[in-house]
Amino acid sequence: MALIISKKINNRKGFSLIELSLVLVIVGMILSVGVGVMNSLTKKSKLTREKTNLSAIKNALVSYGLSHGRLPAANPPGELPFLEINFSAAEKDVWGIPYRYDVTNILTTTTPKNFCSTLYQLSNLYNWGNPYGGACNGSNIVCVTDTTDGSNNGRIASTTQGYYIAAYISSNGENHTAGAKNSNNNREHEMLSNPFDVTVNRDDIVEELSFSELSDKACNDQNTSIDVTISGSEGFLNNSGTIPCDPGTGFATGTTVSIRLGQTIYSGVACINSVPFEDIAKCDAGLPIAACASGPTYDGAVTLTLP
Repeated sequence: MALIISKKINNRKGFSLIELSLVLVIVGMILSVGVGVMNSLTKKSKLTREKTNLSAIKNALVSYGLSHGRLPAANPPGELPFLEINFSAAEKDVWGIPYRYDVTNILTTTTPKNFCSTLYQLSNLYNWGNPYGGACNGSNIVCVTDTTDGSNNGRIASTTQGYYIAAYISSNGENHTAGAKNSNNNREHEMLSNPFDVTVNRDDIVEELSFSELSDKACNDQNTSIDVTISGSEGFLNNSGTIPCDPGTGFATGTTVSIRLGQTIYSGVACINSVPFEDIAKCDAGLPIAACASGPTYDGAVTLTLP
């Protein structure tokens, strides 16, 4: 019996080299597919985390603006001041690279008093036709442009190609290299919704903080105001919207009065001349408006000479 069993065992065949090779090939294919899937899932997870981080950073900047009446300056230049906004998790992106940050200069020096009037002015620059075609860096305003703006020259040629924003936050992405416009330091950046650099090095993850987003959170008709010093004739303030020259609202020359969004100053009992808040805001932004003289731009104060 023992001899018979031994003979049967010895007659069994093992795997051939071809069979072993096929098995190894199949195992390798399964492993390569698995590694590819894992890499794809890991990359997707990092992108999701990064977008969440950038959204949280933007919210932290909004909260900072509400508390301080200004936005923080980049510190050092080009980098996010994560300690100042009390958001230590924002020191570096998920790839270990510091976040890039650019902010419209004037919004780092405003106060709670002129923060909202400045946001109103900046958000209306396009409507007022200024400074189209001007250099973003020369205007100290952050710009974003899209694929139709083919020249990477730090300018917005028209309203269809880009717009101004309050602040721009970005991660260089997995390749650790900023996209073409994000790396030129001329205040012109990749547009979030239609990026310029769509084929080369385009893995930046970006977030835009608009003037309107800040204004919607921080401002209303009451706190969007500019101090107006009257020169010349007595002025009359339209409070109700129905009585342009209410005798009870008159103020003499030399008087300084705070004019709120929606209000209008009139001169003369017949109310022939009027200066709406929008013109006063234009004056403070440095635009030439008749009868209005501003000192430093965006300081929330002007002098109005009434006829």
